[in-house]
Amino acid sequence: MQKILLAILFVACSAPLALAQEESSRAEFFIGYSNLQAESSFDNDDIGDDDFFNEITDNRTGLNGVNASITGYFTRRVGLTGDFSYHTKSESESFSGIDLVPSPPGSPVPNGTVNVRTNLFNFLAGPQVKFTNSSRVEPFVRALAGVAHTRARVRTSGFGGGFDTEFSDNSTDFALGLGGGLDVRLTDRISIRAFQVDYNPVFLRSRDVDVFGATERFDGRRLDNIRFSFGIVFR
Repeated sequence: MQKILLAILFVACSAPLALAQEESSRAEFFIGYSNLQAESSFDNDDIGDDDFFNEITDNRTGLNGVNASITGYFTRRVGLTGDFSYHTKSESESFSGIDLVPSPPGSPVPNGTVNVRTNLFNFLAGPQVKFTNSSRVEPFVRALAGVAHTRARVRTSGFGGGFDTEFSDNSTDFALGLGGGLDVRLTDRISIRAFQVDYNPVFLRSRDVDVFGATERFDGRRLDNIRFSFGIVFR
């Protein structure tokens, strides 16, 4: 992960220089903060209505991260965009006196903590249209497609020591990025991306996951994620 972030920083520093060397080409590079409002990658129906899993599979959670993209324009307004984003979140939940699957029904479990870490990578590309004009305000829209790699890890601790274990769910699936935003031009070379909003559905495939020693079937489903970003645009 550190290598990915270092690569993004390297591109961010080198992109303005590369663009300045070739005046005939028109391209722009964006990098900024991003927040992903993501649905859970787990499906409660696959496990049942157990309170434990209801707690760790809430419908939506906010992940923080970085979004970077580069766009090359064929005309004054129409270009092709390559987009990358990484989002992550770690959260913990304490439990008391619950029944932990797959323990026998009715078996009490001592107090413990469940730690959930979620990572999501997007690799997308597609056309972008920017409505350039004589003012400093430039709206844009785009339609991107590609893949999303989702990693979710659940780790338990406490619970009397008998349930100190973990399971993980990794999946690479088709994804979209449909949206747009608004750039505010500061100079000929630099703009502020005031906001960018993308509908970012991820179409999870069906898969088998080893959950605390038992194989559970997770049916394919669509995660209706929403991605918000803002930052700096270099030309």
